[in-house]
Amino acid sequence: MNHLNYKDWQIENDLQVTNFQDLEDLLLARQAISPADQAEFFHPQYSDLYDPFLFQDMALATELVLGIKAQGGHIHIYGDYDCDGISATALLVNYFRSLGIQTSYSLPSRLGAGYGLNDNAVAQILAVQPDLLITVDNGSSAQAEISQLMQAGLPVIVTDHHQVPDPGPQALAFLNPHRPGEAYPFQDLAGVGVALQLARAVDQKLGLQTDPRPWLALAALGTIADSMPLLGENRAIVHLGLQAMRSAAPLGLQKLVQRLRPEGPVDAEFLAFSVASRINAAGRLNNTDPAIQLLLSEDPREIDGLLDEIEGLNTGRSSIEADILQAARTQIRAQSPEEKAHILLVADPSWHPGVIGIIAARLAEEFNRPTVCFGGTGGEYRGSARTVASFDILSALQAASAYCESVGGHRQAAGVTLLPENYPAFAATVRTYTADHADDLVNEPGLTAFAGLDHQLINEDCLALLQRFAPFGNSNEKPIFLLQNLAVQSMRRIGDGSHLSPVLRLNDGREIRGIAFRKGDWLDLFRVGDQVDVLADLQAHTWKGRSSLQLQILDMRPGQADLQLYRAQDQFAKMWLSGTPLEELSDPGSPDQPCLRLPTQAIGHFWLYLDALLQAQKTILIYPAYLARAFQRKHNLYFSAFACRAALAILAEAELIKLASRPGGRLRITALRQTARPTLSAQESWQRLAAEGGLEA
Repeated sequence: MNHLNYKDWQIENDLQVTNFQDLEDLLLARQAISPADQAEFFHPQYSDLYDPFLFQDMALATELVLGIKAQGGHIHIYGDYDCDGISATALLVNYFRSLGIQTSYSLPSRLGAGYGLNDNAVAQILAVQPDLLITVDNGSSAQAEISQLMQAGLPVIVTDHHQVPDPGPQALAFLNPHRPGEAYPFQDLAGVGVALQLARAVDQKLGLQTDPRPWLALAALGTIADSMPLLGENRAIVHLGLQAMRSAAPLGLQKLVQRLRPEGPVDAEFLAFSVASRINAAGRLNNTDPAIQLLLSEDPREIDGLLDEIEGLNTGRSSIEADILQAARTQIRAQSPEEKAHILLVADPSWHPGVIGIIAARLAEEFNRPTVCFGGTGGEYRGSARTVASFDILSALQAASAYCESVGGHRQAAGVTLLPENYPAFAATVRTYTADHADDLVNEPGLTAFAGLDHQLINEDCLALLQRFAPFGNSNEKPIFLLQNLAVQSMRRIGDGSHLSPVLRLNDGREIRGIAFRKGDWLDLFRVGDQVDVLADLQAHTWKGRSSLQLQILDMRPGQADLQLYRAQDQFAKMWLSGTPLEELSDPGSPDQPCLRLPTQAIGHFWLYLDALLQAQKTILIYPAYLARAFQRKHNLYFSAFACRAALAILAEAELIKLASRPGGRLRITALRQTARPTLSAQESWQRLAAEGGLEA
């Protein structure tokens, strides 16, 4: 179904770039980089980082740490179970231990009390009897717990980057760029970025010049993993951290990078999807020990064992995901059409709550419907929700808040906990809310290309120019280009079969390989020899020491010549449906393949094909040309856009479906329940086609 999910294409700069100077100028304008800013943007330096003492409590925090060092005291670091929190914990533990300070740490349990300080954590910290507690990547909302610790005589420094409630924590020192009244000039640091600044401040006060590259590597990892904006100070941190990753990162991180990518560039995308995902896998399975130990250890043999353990956790996480995904699909198949008409709700107390967010995202993508997936922990259902189109999933959950223990998140993704006995009422309420807001389910967000790109610019020089603007990520997205009229030379499934690797021929005769993740079903829509347009970014692919250019393809559609023909067919279909006789229309097809005909032998197959799509999803938003093309490719028969529109009109008149026109020439098709089997040949459009010679035996 994903290959038929029509998405509008918008062009940020509605022009065709034909030379490198224009491309560079557009990229500079995109980030508003003036000539005076270019040196700092393209060549970030460690000295570009802000003075850590711009934090209003940094001087006090530094004095507290140095006081512990002077008295031979003990610091405890309390982190978080995600990659940002683990990286921040490792950074401060490594540094303080290098100063000879006794430093311990603890991380919360994802499946226990969850994020941040809690009563159990307070008891465990006090049992350790440290002389100073430092939180990293948490603490801003732990007012009660921090008060309890302070009342017990334990000084607390909070380092965090989350939003601060009113009132904030009453710690001795509070380092958070979002703190009300905070003068620090950059608000978008990750938790590990704040920890980095604390380490820098202590180092400055001691008059040391500790090599910052291990800090920067950890800070880059946590910043990317937390999807922080890669502009300003974060750009410098990540740029420098990526440079340090192979040679100066903590040894365990170096070895993890080397194992996952023995050759080729270490870029932000690789760090996010390969490295950070494995660190996060440990937290998802409630076993952060090997992840934090990996970032702390300097013993190569121990590190090798930890790498194996982390890979095992990641494999286990993948296996658990696959099992839950299959079980969730089974639940969905067993549900009635009404239950799964607008939103998917799946639950099982045996499902691991650490992976339900990934499951919800996969199901939402696969079925193109908002999804809430529940696992079980501590006698509760813990759920994670993901949405599609413009549907507000948080509002849907909040509509059922009377049945929930907690609800939080945002429009695109949210979390919820509830008692199992409240699940039926919760599900009924959410389904009703979603049905009442069904229009939001078919307003597919568009895809935006940076600009059109001439084929002659698709080369290594272009890639080198683009890479000057890296690292790419949040707020500095990798430029996506519109490439028109490429010829399909070959297409094959790769990986587990869900991914596609096409080879495309440029208009100068060169061939370029592409990769399209989770687009394997494009084989139902495209064939060798097709002319296609794509939205893609350029990237380097390294294999056995050789680097080549490839395209990462986000979307593909028929080329302009095919689209013009389909649009002409579709326009004639709309004219005919509005009353214009067939004889007054000029057939845009050929004598061998007339377009203005409906093959009668295809109508039954077409209904079965459409019904299968509507079984998976009660309502679809589709461009008729795509539907016609996919159907004719699947059944290896000619079926024009005119035939598609005419067949849809007949099915609508038979009350098998409901049609509604949408902007851009799309149709909204909704399945209708039909108890009796209608006679298609009795419908008005069939009769009219037959009378005008538009039916083809």
